[in-house]
Amino acid sequence: MEQHTRNLAAGFDKAAETYGNNPNSGFDHYGGLLAEFSKASPGERVLDVCCGTGAVALALAKRTGPSGSLLGVDISTRMMERARDRVESEGVSWVDFQQHDVGALSLEEQFDLATCGFSVQFFNDRQVPIQRMKEHLKPGGRIAISLWAEDFDGRFKDLPHDAVRRVRPDVYEPPRAGTIGGTEEKMVALLEEAGLKSVVAERHEFDTYEELDGDAWWDQVGGGGFSRLLVQLAPDEVEAVRVWLVDEREKLRGTDGRWHLPKPAILGMGWV
Repeated sequence: MEQHTRNLAAGFDKAAETYGNNPNSGFDHYGGLLAEFSKASPGERVLDVCCGTGAVALALAKRTGPSGSLLGVDISTRMMERARDRVESEGVSWVDFQQHDVGALSLEEQFDLATCGFSVQFFNDRQVPIQRMKEHLKPGGRIAISLWAEDFDGRFKDLPHDAVRRVRPDVYEPPRAGTIGGTEEKMVALLEEAGLKSVVAERHEFDTYEELDGDAWWDQVGGGGFSRLLVQLAPDEVEAVRVWLVDEREKLRGTDGRWHLPKPAILGMGWV
């Protein structure tokens, strides 16, 4: 397992407890939309890669029903623990979760549909997860993915990464969200490059806001993909990032006392 993948696993394990807890995160909203967009139907076998806490998996399982099945895979064991809790609380018994490095995924099963919600951007080679999904599809199967649009989160998207650059330039990475597949045209190109056919893409809007202050907001910031950078910092460096970031964010507070966040996304699907 390469170092980048280990950082992701450690970051998401650390973030799992609070990941997606804020209803304004958009994960559950877009999980439902991706399941609908994918045309998942009763009786189908579905593979959900980078399943995280199960936002997409749960929505898919409700569409396939007990006559179908769903396998969710993720690098983070703690994220999948939360996913298992979610599906059990909903009484959905036809879902299984397994820990796998998606970049090296090799399963015996073949699936009708493979999905990936907001995770392709975390791979250094964006074609890798798509190819792994493609390899596990039955003839005529399809892939459906979601990616944040280019204007996702506005200035808020850059702030955490700018904070890391000030403290540890050697650890800094530019934000990945919205940098690939961030328009309908780019999504089509991404999936066609993977050899998929009859590719379709749609843009969806989800404008929301934040009201969290202080520690509650910081916990949320550290509960996403950004956590892969935080795990590389010493405690005093993490604190320096937090202080600068909270101060800069305060400057973006709206006149109504809230922080307004656009969360548009691009959904794409293609057939093998």
